[in-house]
Amino acid sequence: WANVRSRFEGSPLFLGALALDQADNADSTFDTIFACEVIEHLDDALLEDFAGRLHNLAKQDTRIIITTPNSEDLAASDIYCPACNHVFHRWQHLRSWSPDSLATFLENRGFQVEKDFATNFKLAEHDLKSAYHKWKALRKKRRNIEKGKTSGPHLVAVARRA
Repeated sequence: WANVRSRFEGSPLFLGALALDQADNADSTFDTIFACEVIEHLDDALLEDFAGRLHNLAKQDTRIIITTPNSEDLAASDIYCPACNHVFHRWQHLRSWSPDSLATFLENRGFQVEKDFATNFKLAEHDLKSAYHKWKALRKKRRNIEKGKTSGPHLVAVARRA
C-alpha cells in the first residue's frame, strides 16, 4: 500500500490506499476497492477477516475488483528448504481459486459477482516496444473480455455488496 500511495498520490483521481490492518480505522466507504493478488496468500481466519473488512468498507454500489491466479496447481510451485526441512509454495500461496470457487466464496459472504473472467496480465514482448503497441494490445484484451473470449493464468472477479 505504501508503494501504491507514493506512486499515485499526485494524481487528482487517486484518493488513497489502505493496508488490510488499517481498514478498521477507515472512517469512510469507497467507490472502488482493488484486492490484487492477495486472497491466495490468506489462511482461513485471515480470509474471513478480509471478507468482513471488504463488506464494511463497501457501499451498496461499491465495485470490488479481486485478482488472483486462475486455477493454480499449487504443488507445481512447491520448493524444499534443506535448512528447515519444509516444503512450501514458492510465493507462499495457500489456496487455489477457480471462477466457481471465488464466486461461491464472495456470494456466501454477502457479495454479488457481476463478472468473472480469466486473462493474462503479461503482454507479449513485441507489444511492449512502444506505447502505441501497448495501448493496442490492451484495447484488444478489453474487447475480448467484453465478448467473453478470455483465458489465462489470472482470474478477475468484479463484485458488489448484495
